[in-house]
Amino acid sequence: MQLVQTCSGENFGYITGRNLRTFSGYHVGCLVDGEFYGVDGSYLGEFSKTGRLIFDLSKKQKRRKPFKPHADKRPLVKCADLPSVKIPTGFNDFPSATSFNRRREQKRVENLLEGYVNSDP
Repeated sequence: MQLVQTCSGENFGYITGRNLRTFSGYHVGCLVDGEFYGVDGSYLGEFSKTGRLIFDLSKKQKRRKPFKPHADKRPLVKCADLPSVKIPTGFNDFPSATSFNRRREQKRVENLLEGYVNSDP
């Protein structure tokens, strides 16, 4: 297991094998040829020269085949954040882990509502 941080210093989560997870245990991406892709196949980012997670603006249109995320794992205790590092021109910081957690929860609620709307009383 390798702990990973964003350029802003946020302890994002960890990598096991090719799988990127948040500290909440959500499987949010896969590592393919040095780049991370989300479950919908969209480019998420990569490692910067400093070893932090970063988003290359020139790759924002890249896509891979979507994948089904692995089951959630038990949440881990999040380590203290680190100092930020400079983000080079043409890059943005990697999305925060909380943005993935909010999207995950929103999708869960949408699925629950869809099941409610489509059910017969």
